[in-house]
Amino acid sequence: HSIIVNAELPIRFGRAQRLAVGVDANISMAGEPNGPRRHDFDAYVGYGVSLTRALSVDAVGRFVVRDYVLTDRVDVSGILALSATYRLTKWWSASAISSFATNHSNHSVFDYDVANLGGAMSFNVKF
Repeated sequence: HSIIVNAELPIRFGRAQRLAVGVDANISMAGEPNGPRRHDFDAYVGYGVSLTRALSVDAVGRFVVRDYVLTDRVDVSGILALSATYRLTKWWSASAISSFATNHSNHSVFDYDVANLGGAMSFNVKF
């Protein structure tokens, strides 16, 4: 069980560009098992642009503080995600996705950097 609060300011620049700036809080009230419970507080910025009718590019940056309830552990993370989507038809699209994350903790065993690269094909039904 948790309480989730989000505030976001969406901004459009013409028909093709959009920006979103926001903050989130996820407060853990109870969990099963009890051990991994944490509170998450983060701020983010997202930008998207439609380069053509078929091609769009999106980027999101997020800064997160994770406070673990039953321990003295606190993690600070930075996340950057980039994606490009090409719509082949109205119901078929292909995407390339990449992300990079870094985590720094007051317990050094939880410090890490990770990068991912992937792709996706999607089929959509619109009605």
